Amino acid sequence: MDLIITLFLGIAAGLMASVPLGPIGILCIQRTLANNRLSGFLSGLGAATADTFFALLALYALRYINSFIAEYDFWVNVIGGLIIIVFGMSIFLKKVHHPSKKSQRNASEMSYVGNFFSVLILTLPNPAYFGVFVWVFAAMGVGSSDSTTVGYSVALLSGVLIGAAFWWFVLTLLVDKLRKKFSYKGLWWLNKISGGFIMLLGMWAVIKVVLSLHPSISL
Repeated sequence: MDLIITLFLGIAAGLMASVPLGPIGILCIQRTLANNRLSGFLSGLGAATADTFFALLALYALRYINSFIAEYDFWVNVIGGLIIIVFGMSIFLKKVHHPSKKSQRNASEMSYVGNFFSVLILTLPNPAYFGVFVWVFAAMGVGSSDSTTVGYSVALLSGVLIGAAFWWFVLTLLVDKLRKKFSYKGLWWLNKISGGFIMLLGMWAVIKVVLSLHPSISL
């Protein structure tokens, strides 16, 4: 597979793993508001680093189950697409809570190095991200024989890091620019839009697999 395409696949996977505004996202927003944009971005970069680690584990695991994926390619892609749809739906329905005064105060008192490593440590114990990357990669077709090359792995994992870091860069930039007009209603809408987009990606993955059963039908 072309390394440029692989890079963009990684970027898409990194974005999908980072966009959901769960506790880590709210924490990064808190630190942006309580301190400054760099504080929030470095916190997000800690999450992006953890995501890249989970992506590495997922890619390594896929190499071992590659024969299984090849044999049950149809069901792996269908189930992977359905999981992405459910993942997007969970983001769409997620509630956004206001941060407490104590958490805002703690965010403002932390160093930049602490911002990065605190989120890295908070994210690493969560194995759910490993499962997300396994199924996202499987739905994207990652795990073929090409994935055994060093160039492929570097391109994919670089894409994950770039995609995740780009999301935190954009989010903290918007929060910082709009801090006077900042509203948690905006986060609610962001979850709706990002969740809907991820659901569409999952539906597209399922549709492509279904259409592959009917070669006469093309888009």
